Amino acid sequence: MKKDFKATVMKNFTFNSKTLFFIFVVFAMLLSFPSCFDMYSDIKENSNINYKIAILESTPMETRLLIPDSNKIYSKNLSFNPIYFGSSTFQFSLFGKFTKNSYLNIVVLRITMPGYYYPELWTCDKNFNFIKTDLTYIDSSGLSDAIADDFDNNGMADIAIVTGAGYINRCFLNIASPENFSSITFGTYAPSVCIASADFDNDGYRDIFAGTISSGVDSSALWKNDIHSSGTFQKTYSIYTPNLKDCKAADFDNDGRSDIVLVYNGGPIQVLFNSGNFSFNYNWLSSLSYNATKVAVADLNGDNLPDICLITSIGTIIAFNNGNRTFTVKELAIPETADDVALADFDGDGDIDLFLPSLTAGTFNIYKNDSQGNFSFSQSVTSISGGPYNNISVGAYSN
Repeated sequence: MKKDFKATVMKNFTFNSKTLFFIFVVFAMLLSFPSCFDMYSDIKENSNINYKIAILESTPMETRLLIPDSNKIYSKNLSFNPIYFGSSTFQFSLFGKFTKNSYLNIVVLRITMPGYYYPELWTCDKNFNFIKTDLTYIDSSGLSDAIADDFDNNGMADIAIVTGAGYINRCFLNIASPENFSSITFGTYAPSVCIASADFDNDGYRDIFAGTISSGVDSSALWKNDIHSSGTFQKTYSIYTPNLKDCKAADFDNDGRSDIVLVYNGGPIQVLFNSGNFSFNYNWLSSLSYNATKVAVADLNGDNLPDICLITSIGTIIAFNNGNRTFTVKELAIPETADDVALADFDGDGDIDLFLPSLTAGTFNIYKNDSQGNFSFSQSVTSISGGPYNNISVGAYSN
């Protein structure tokens, strides 16, 4: 079932000349390639561009954009730019190329209250004023996790969400943002907890893995992108994943096919290796179990293989990729317990650093990578109020 809508521009924010210059320095020429879809490969392909990393943090009451100064310091006084603050509950914030210009694009998915609160698209126009557009027919009710990706290959980011019990998973295709989205449902009304996207069958279209905590027909499933043919997603693979917490997709064995990592509350790290034709005939399990909350993937030691960073109740765990479908697990000596993680080159030295929200100290801490996968404290950023944190997102922009 498809829905079309006309989005209404509700509010413009105009800045004074000092702020306008600041916004120009920060947001001018946001990378025209879809950096929020596959940021690191895009940066590698555009290595001549001097880029910086922007961070989105969301709580139930606020979404904030953090940007670095000329010294790569994420100072609240310099880099704080509130996207919106209000009495409604924010659910999730995403970077993405939602419009065809090359400026800042952010979507804030939130509880919908018709006439009052809707999901929002925030863009920066050519005069560097923020424009908020209410996405009045994007229904993010029941949202558990979300992802921005170009599922219909039209060069603009779409939004796919998975939802809790009583709601159905949905993909909102960006037909002509911000005037027109269309909605596709996939899955069942089972409680879904996480989502990952990749071209699992290498046919040129991005597929979806939706993780649930149910069994039988409601198990976690891989959904083939058949939008170009049937206009929807087709279920091709399923796996029972009780106590699942998070999932990500990456080519862990460097065979040209995207694999899946799953993490659990009270279970091992599990990597499903893609055998082709939507089958996963081999998997790796860590020897220990962890109470996990989040997982992220990036090459953390410079060997061109994706490693796994896991946030657990006992701290931050990294499973270093050995290149032979096995991993070496290491617990980092990081004092605080985090509930999310962002991986990016925050200091611009060519390797991937850690950005962790601290539940106890009220700060976000950045840990610098020595290029070998060893991390040391770099800087702190005072967190926004209104926690717990709903999500952290990172995106690249050029100077």
